Amino acid sequence: VYITLETSDINNKNLNVEIIDQTGRMVEKINTGTFTGFNVLSINSSAWKSGLYLVRISNDKNETSTLKVVKL
Repeated sequence: VYITLETSDINNKNLNVEIIDQTGRMVEKINTGTFTGFNVLSINSSAWKSGLYLVRISNDKNETSTLKVVKL
């Protein structure tokens, strides 16, 4: 799974990416650290079972974005 992240906020620190399965269990949690600009985050999904997953991205400012990913 590839996630593109872009920010121009130099104070945007500690982005957290959480992968959550259909039952609500957290499969994986990644802290990207500090970055500015355009970045691509690669997540290895080979161990995931087939199904629907939520990818929740949050930052230190309590801003959150949630995406759906389907593993076939």
